[in-house]
Amino acid sequence: MGSGARPPEPTVVEFGQPPIEFTNDASHIVGDLMVFVMGAESSQGSSNDRGLLGVGRIAQVDRTNDLQGASARVAVRLEDVLLAHPVVTTAVMRDSPFFTASGLGEQKIFGWTGASSAQNCVPLHDRSASTDGARMAPVYVTLALMREASPGFWSDFEREYPELSQTVNALPVPLVDSSQLDLGYVPPEYRSEPIDSTLVAEYLAARGMTLHPWQVAAYLAAVRAKPFVILAGISGTGKTRVPMLVAEATGAEVEVASVRPDWTDSSELLGYTNLAGDFIPGPLMRFAASAMQAPEQQHFFVLDEMNIARTEYYLADVLSCMERRDPYGNSAPLLPSAGAADAIDYSEVVIPSNLAIIGSVNIDESTFDFSKKVLDRAFVLEFGGVDLLALQAQSATAGNQRVWYGAASWRGEPVGLANRTDQDGPAGTEALLALVELNDILRVARLDIGYRVRDEFVGFVLEAAHVGVGFADRAGNAISPLDVAVASKLLPRIQGSGHGMRSALEDLSTKLSDLGCHYSAARVGAMTERLKSDGYTSFF
Repeated sequence: MGSGARPPEPTVVEFGQPPIEFTNDASHIVGDLMVFVMGAESSQGSSNDRGLLGVGRIAQVDRTNDLQGASARVAVRLEDVLLAHPVVTTAVMRDSPFFTASGLGEQKIFGWTGASSAQNCVPLHDRSASTDGARMAPVYVTLALMREASPGFWSDFEREYPELSQTVNALPVPLVDSSQLDLGYVPPEYRSEPIDSTLVAEYLAARGMTLHPWQVAAYLAAVRAKPFVILAGISGTGKTRVPMLVAEATGAEVEVASVRPDWTDSSELLGYTNLAGDFIPGPLMRFAASAMQAPEQQHFFVLDEMNIARTEYYLADVLSCMERRDPYGNSAPLLPSAGAADAIDYSEVVIPSNLAIIGSVNIDESTFDFSKKVLDRAFVLEFGGVDLLALQAQSATAGNQRVWYGAASWRGEPVGLANRTDQDGPAGTEALLALVELNDILRVARLDIGYRVRDEFVGFVLEAAHVGVGFADRAGNAISPLDVAVASKLLPRIQGSGHGMRSALEDLSTKLSDLGCHYSAARVGAMTERLKSDGYTSFF
């Protein structure tokens, strides 16, 4: 944000519920883009000095007569809200050089009802609007802000609306004083706050849980970077107990579902419609609905022994929805075909930003391996190297050490990776450069990664800075977040045989040692020895 004062925090509009309504006698075409500038002044004219602007695509148009019958009221339901920035106040818009030059002055450009509503929401195919300066002025300002906020959006927009783009690009004066704007505005309910892994680790220790501090810090950073974490290791190492105790320590809700070997599709988790036509919600669907009703509280859904059935079968729909998240971390609806039950419309239930899915994994002959589809979407934290002499006494006063961490402490920053590598200092850039070198080595064995893994890898390193100083073992020896990111995002994908695999593992071990990633280098060394002795190797 610039040097000016920040505008008051506006009320965020939820698009589509209810439909955005305005008065306009122009035709509207489903699929057309619409620019909206609205919400800063009520119909009575009393200003609350708040506004919201953006661009959306018309999804539905309903026409009915209003109560007076004087004009047609058009209810436009917007979908694909390409950009929405609730950052501009009435005063900022009025002071815009463009408005002043256009002679608009104190004209109400934010009116919500009546005749002034037509200039708030303008369908861009309506070329008659281009002759109406009072109506198009807020459109020009909005589009100029969208251009500044997202070059990618503007490139697409120029192809679809070349004439209007030329008009906006040719405007001779600055449209808005950028010091009065915060294009990175995040609504309060989606802001991110730090969490202290040391306090959480102390609570777990008081409850008799023997872990390295870095394991607790890694769990917290992983959830913040991507709310899908797999805890792997031999049986009896506390993999299921960890998320339960962390939830207990921080005031979160937790539910454990035991996976069964006969799970073959998503109905066991999401629900199904019975022969009577009634929808029976599954445990994840019910828990997600509960999380949506308590957005300030973190929720953990634990899949116990998740690989006792094929994960890519029963979790496929959930994984797909998690990849279609809005900028604030809410997924697409889990089951759009679901019905209503217990006064809840389950067709609208999503995985909200305050819900993380945690899986516990045993590695033995009774379980299934993971596909890359699953591994690429998760952080895998290994609970290995058990120290049988490490005895942790339980404390009768452990409950006194609880500390409340709301949902904001479990969310990463809802901004793009490019912005974060600029804002969070050199850690992100250094992690990205290291990843490029490692990926060049993995490419030899055809194990190179895509953009999803890149974003989550770097995101983990950045989130590590927001979980305290817990990246160390019990002896106090530091382990870098980069080291943990390699072990949790890159190494689990490695499996195979042959000379190419051996060459890649040897080069990878050398490079990891050069980067100071000694934990991962040792893990790769063990995998190399297994390849030499067995002719095949894998992470698990």
